[in-house]
This record gives sequence, structure tokens and C-alpha cells, in this order.
Amino acid sequence: STYKVKPEIKNSSVLNYMINGTQVLNVASYNKVTYKNVYSFIDIEFVLSSNEKSLFKYNIILYPGADINKIKFLCKGASSVVMAEDGSIDFKTPLGVINENIPFSYYSELPYKNHQIDFKITNNIISFSDIRIF
Repeated sequence: STYKVKPEIKNSSVLNYMINGTQVLNVASYNKVTYKNVYSFIDIEFVLSSNEKSLFKYNIILYPGADINKIKFLCKGASSVVMAEDGSIDFKTPLGVINENIPFSYYSELPYKNHQIDFKITNNIISFSDIRIF
């Protein structure tokens, strides 16, 4: 599938970088970026928030016809990715453990109703599946 990036909620600040000796100046930054159609009928949005416990999160948006079983994330940079006792995910990194809860997932026509999903971890790959069968 072909996806498109939709930047949303632009920040007032800009960023400057030095990449391989070349300056990249005045790069816009956003509090929300949505990758549209990452998989057929599935968007993934990435959101920065002011919540200190969860500054960065992602949400999976399902449209009619979506197959959540197709979504897979390969986690690089962690020495291990394991399921914690409370059902969240622990990413063990050289800088410490990062803990993540399952993302809020919803169908586009019901954006405030969480569509319960489950996930599993195999060889640092996170995959998702429906908890309920419709």
C-alpha cells in the first residue's frame, strides 16, 4: 500500500540540524503526525503531549475493512522486548527500561470508542489482533 504523511498541530518552534556537514535550518515540528494508509484501511498517528508520564504515543486508526492482524512493528535498539506482568511492554535499552501500554485503537466512525485489541511479541516484533470477534 502507498501511505501519505499528514502533519498536524504545528509547533511554533523550529529545529536546526547539521547532517554530514550540511546545515538544515528552520525545520518545522509538529505535535501530531498521521501516516495515512500505512496498511489498507489503517492509519497510525503519532502524538506529542504535555502528559509527563506519556510524552509520546501512537494510536492505530481502523477504517471499515481494516485487518489489524497485518500490523507489525520491529523494535530495534532494545536489547529485549518483553511483556510485563501488567500486560504492557518493557523495552530494555542501554539507558534503562521504557514501558509502553497498548495503544488506543478505534474505527474512524467511532473515534472515542476504544476498539480492544491484543498484542504479542515474537523476536522483537510486536503484532496485534482483535480481542473480540464480530
